[in-house]
Amino acid sequence: MMNKLLCCSFILALVACSDSSVLSLQDRLIQVRAQPPVDIESIPKFSEQPIYVYSSRFKRSPFILESDFVANITAEESQTQSPNLSREKQSLELYEVSFLSMVGVLRNKDKIWGLVADPSGKVTKVELGSYLGKNFGEVASVDSDKITIIEKISDNKGRWFARPRLILMKEAK
Repeated sequence: MMNKLLCCSFILALVACSDSSVLSLQDRLIQVRAQPPVDIESIPKFSEQPIYVYSSRFKRSPFILESDFVANITAEESQTQSPNLSREKQSLELYEVSFLSMVGVLRNKDKIWGLVADPSGKVTKVELGSYLGKNFGEVASVDSDKITIIEKISDNKGRWFARPRLILMKEAK
């Protein structure tokens, strides 16, 4: 009984793969290849968009909570002295603040230090008065979850303005 069933299924498989279906497929391919090629529309030309300049020198960064931002800073209040341009730069001043991340804190009875990782993964200890970032950022405070930096930015007219920035603690994964 089993041999008969196996034999019938083999015969059905052979019939399904008969030459008639292969011939009809070859005929259809010949018909499609004989049709003239269809013209494809060229890529449309888009008008050039105007460049948008985002001027946010005295506005809150969208990546910082509003409660953490020192609000209502006017240009006159934020004007500051020029940075010491002859001072020797510290290692973290080679990077933009946005590329730095806080990875921890160290503390003893009197002092707290922040641990900051640069893009290469090197961790550096910072304290009040340490410099970091390309905009002459100076550490103003170190807390257990953030480091507050005051950056000095020039308006290219000889005036310098202070801008607060935060480096938040990097979340553990």
